[in-house]
Amino acid sequence: MSFTMRIESVDHTPGAGIPMGGYGWSERRSDGSVVEARRLRAQCAVLADATGHVVVLVRADVISVPRAVYLTIVARLVSAGLVTSAADFVLAQSHTHNGPMVGRVPDPYVLLGNEDDVALTDAFTAEFADVIVSLVTRTRAAAPVEVILGHAEGQAYIAANREQLGWAPPDVPVLVARRASDGAVHAVLFGHACHPVCHPYATKTFDADHCGRAAAEVTRRLGVPALFFQGAAGDLNPVSMGSESAVRLTGDQLADSVVAMVRNNAFLPVNGPIRTAAETIELPFSVDLTDAAAVDLLRRKYQQRVDTSGTNAGARRHAERMLELIGRNALPRSLPMTVQRLDLGGLTVLALAHEVVSGYHVGTKDRYGKPLWFMAYANHVDAYVAADDLLWRGGYAAGWKDDDKIAGIDTAALSYLLPAPLRASPRDHPGAPDCTEGLVNAAIARLLGS
Repeated sequence: MSFTMRIESVDHTPGAGIPMGGYGWSERRSDGSVVEARRLRAQCAVLADATGHVVVLVRADVISVPRAVYLTIVARLVSAGLVTSAADFVLAQSHTHNGPMVGRVPDPYVLLGNEDDVALTDAFTAEFADVIVSLVTRTRAAAPVEVILGHAEGQAYIAANREQLGWAPPDVPVLVARRASDGAVHAVLFGHACHPVCHPYATKTFDADHCGRAAAEVTRRLGVPALFFQGAAGDLNPVSMGSESAVRLTGDQLADSVVAMVRNNAFLPVNGPIRTAAETIELPFSVDLTDAAAVDLLRRKYQQRVDTSGTNAGARRHAERMLELIGRNALPRSLPMTVQRLDLGGLTVLALAHEVVSGYHVGTKDRYGKPLWFMAYANHVDAYVAADDLLWRGGYAAGWKDDDKIAGIDTAALSYLLPAPLRASPRDHPGAPDCTEGLVNAAIARLLGS
């Protein structure tokens, strides 16, 4: 079965003075500089099968998009008739740490320390939403090209597990679209899991990092659009990082894998039809925030942080926000997580929200034999989602250090404005059905049909 494809791109690199995400905990605004070859882009691919089922995939060079912004964009697209439902739309974020902040998660004030950054981020967020809606509108209106799709999976050894868990999935999934008229390559979609932190962290330069370098190299060598989609990189850092040479080395190694697969042309057919599904699960916190006594204990812990002279500035700002939310009875009771499936007929794309750690990738690929593309940082990113092995021992991704009933100082839970870590399973019952890992895996099982 052939498909039709439409692809468009837009440069959304902001000017000077825009707050930059990815690194905290102090003021960080763009100085207006940019690496020209790796400017920030948003790209859109509209894919339709022979039945007329349309899916829209957007990928953007930003650190993250929170759920509130994602829902606003989806509502605008559905209202305009550009997508039928959220299940037919993917908003993927590259997670470049040299990109602009979008929305209020992470909290600009907590992360950067200046309330002015909130207003600046809000202004850019409105512009960003307009850019995405305009891009989808323009892509839907573009002339369709009839294409034949194929899927292959290569490898790139550019990442290492920063939690010393012993794995760093090298998978490089590639979806190639060839023109039905002459068999020439029309576009390449590819993915990998690795934190985009190759670029020197101390700079205030917008940069698409190794993801942008890889896509640019694939385009240069093959002469077609190349779209990168991030994988479950929550605990994966590049082997080489912190320099311009690291960006080039890492990006080129990823591009080498993609180009070699395309030129080898050993692809499995993707025949359709397209079938989509999505659901939202609610991940529980380690503290029952429906219980008044538990909330009061949490309030006292955060008040102690505010009152303690040795509390660092970022932790104090987070504690202030928590006390404000508790005072308004506005603490979140759980963390919503979108889990989505795009079945293209020969390839299944599984797209998970948030900063998912690589253990979910490894476990899912082990359990399911079908050709599977595991994406993360998809649709919205509001937290790290660690598995039991990390939630039990604590640390940055787990969201706690000395006390697993409060967001830990120097952990990701602070920037993401979480009141407490996500709930781990009991140690004698891994993957418990009412805890984080069990809930995520159960949603994956429902969507993958087993």
